[in-house]
Amino acid sequence: MTIPNLNQAAVDQRLRKLIKLAAKKYGPEALAPGGHSSRDVFDYTINELVGLERYAQMMRHRLQVMDLDPYTLRRGLYIVQRIEEEGRHLAFLLERYRAELQDHFGIDLGRPEDLEGA
Repeated sequence: MTIPNLNQAAVDQRLRKLIKLAAKKYGPEALAPGGHSSRDVFDYTINELVGLERYAQMMRHRLQVMDLDPYTLRRGLYIVQRIEEEGRHLAFLLERYRAELQDHFGIDLGRPEDLEGA
């Protein structure tokens, strides 16, 4: 089995693709350094971080039904656990910071992501 050589260039390529996708979804203003100025990038980021927990749940399930040797399974479950814990922790920290910007400093961060239709 060949393990792909994942390097910084591969991660950078994914970032470029995500930026292109954002431009398609939100328009050319999404290409600005700060993103679409009328949207609350802090809220969107919190949602992405919280979403990591769901991805971790799915990965955990998939790993547990795969025919893996114990070492490979433990490594995968460790990575999944870290994703879950770090995503939740960062979401918590960013949520508190976002509230501080809004409540203490009165900063309008823009329109939050609409999750009501979910």
